[in-house]
Amino acid sequence: WHLQANASVHFDFASWRRPPSPPRVLPDDVWRRLLTSLAETPCSTAEQVNALRRTSHAFHPKASQLRELLSCFGERRRRVEIAAALLLRLADPQNMKLVTTRMQERGDWSAVRKRLGYLASLPIFQPEDCSFELDLSIWEERTAASVLVRIAMQEKIENIRDYALVLPDETHFQFEQGIPVQWAQPEEVPQDGKLSFRYICSPEDQAVTVRRDIARKRAGWNTNIEADGITWWTSLVEVPDCVQDFFFQCMRHFKDPDEFFNMADDKDQGTLSYTDFASVFAQLEWQSYVEDTELIKEVFRQLDTNNSGEVSQDEWGRLRQMWKELRLSILELFQHLDRTYNGD
Repeated sequence: WHLQANASVHFDFASWRRPPSPPRVLPDDVWRRLLTSLAETPCSTAEQVNALRRTSHAFHPKASQLRELLSCFGERRRRVEIAAALLLRLADPQNMKLVTTRMQERGDWSAVRKRLGYLASLPIFQPEDCSFELDLSIWEERTAASVLVRIAMQEKIENIRDYALVLPDETHFQFEQGIPVQWAQPEEVPQDGKLSFRYICSPEDQAVTVRRDIARKRAGWNTNIEADGITWWTSLVEVPDCVQDFFFQCMRHFKDPDEFFNMADDKDQGTLSYTDFASVFAQLEWQSYVEDTELIKEVFRQLDTNNSGEVSQDEWGRLRQMWKELRLSILELFQHLDRTYNGD
């Protein structure tokens, strides 16, 4: 590569280095003082970002801390800059979805992914409800496709849904027997075309140890976690529109989504059949659903992630995760106002 003598080159160095085990995490009280200092400083946002970059080698933020930090900056380019500097230094990469969820809602995530690379930012620990659009002419994105196929093979190959591969000549690849299992090997993935799909996995099928081992091998994360070490999370913008509408309908009538589940599960079985689920809409007189039974069926189908014909408590947890996301977003707003206006 012969560089021109009078040109400028801009690039990110996405290091393979990851936090050690155990990482250097700032205590919560120190983190609060840092956020307060950022809110009170007369320095410009550009100077604040530069200071954070220069000191980033000294600590490893938790996902919840990084998410809170990003909310302190109104300018998109500043948030992207901070995420690019700190995302690969997360102390708990298994909870990265707390960060990516917020960035997706604000339209920042695609810019961060472009800067850090697809493999480094791949949601290996929590791919649930994520939509992927991969350019198979790029080695890294072919490898990302292979990683997700390998995870699906250990969980359920049917977890890869709504898939399509548009070839360079605009024709569609014919998936005669579903996703080819050979694609678990990167060299077997087609080297051209645009591959898109969603990843849906029931909680009962999640192979956390498989995800952990692949994250260590393919993304360099030094983690040793089990399922109870993960804060499972669901974005409001990732779920299908029918699930999002149902969620907000529940919020208008109940304190939390579990009240709907308990109302439908009047026999305390811990699972909901379609009949149990559908009966509640008439009781609540939700006319838009009562008049459209196909809509009820679609919501039930989306909640029944393992296609068992019943929705378990664990599968219903997807709505609880959306509720936590909504509450956390509101809390972050109040915390930001409190820091900015010094409690007034």
